[in-house]
Formats: sequence, structure tokens, C-alpha cells
Amino acid sequence: MIVAGTGHRDLRDRDWIAAETEKALIDMGASLVYTGMASGFDLLLAKTAWGLGIPFIATKPWRGHKPRRADVYDYERALELAQEVVNVSPSNDYPGAWAYVQRNRYMVDHAEGVLGVLEAGKTGGTYNCIKYASGKMPIRIIDPLMKEVFKIEKEA
Repeated sequence: MIVAGTGHRDLRDRDWIAAETEKALIDMGASLVYTGMASGFDLLLAKTAWGLGIPFIATKPWRGHKPRRADVYDYERALELAQEVVNVSPSNDYPGAWAYVQRNRYMVDHAEGVLGVLEAGKTGGTYNCIKYASGKMPIRIIDPLMKEVFKIEKEA
């Protein structure tokens, strides 16, 4: 299964999320992973996929996208290890918040399932990405706040 990943930048209980991400990728039968290259879950997903031997595509929202200073090593390493790097927007400068929406839609449109880290009650880009995929494909949600993992099946 081709899996698109989405999740928060600031992670609560990173070790638990990493373990659940590994289990979910195996359980979903991930054969290829799209990761959005943001700090937090996106880079953790790239590292986890690589560690499991699952190829991944680094999906940058725009060509000039850069990581947070603390994540430069993980970001550059993900770019090196990626099977492919996709720049959803060709812009070298920040084109606007819409670029994140376009990146998320690109990943979902090229996937067969979604793996997301979404805390109960959170809204924003992760929530909107999952909402966009809802009904189109199976979704696996890792909720570090409630310490649960659940599935949302594709509508018939």
C-alpha cells in the first residue's frame, strides 16, 4: 500500500509515536511512503520508513522549503535517502500557507492510505489533510494525547 503521512510538528511522547508508526506501517503493508518534510512527524516518518526498508518520497511544499534549525540534519538526511524528491510548488521563496494544503493534497492524491498523528481536539493542516482523505481511502490515526490508535475505513 502507498501511504501518505501527516502529523503535528510538536510531538508529545515521541518514542511512543515512533513505535506506533513502525507498527502501523507494517500493519498497513506500506510499500511506499509520502512524507511532507515538515519538522516533527514528517521527519520521524521518513526515518521510520527508511529504518524498515520502505522507500519514501520527500514531498516538499515548495522548492526552497527549509527545515527548522534543530532539524537540519534529519531533513538533509531524508533528502539524501529519499527515493525521489518532489517540489509541489516550483517557488524558491515561501509562496503562502496554501502551499502546505497543496502538498497534503498531492500526497493523498498519490496514496492508497493515510497514516496520521492527530491529537484529540486538534485542528489545522493535519486535521484538514485527514478530512480531505476521509472516505477516499483507509486512514490510521495515532493519537498521542489519548494513547490510542484507530482506523477509519474507506467508504463503500
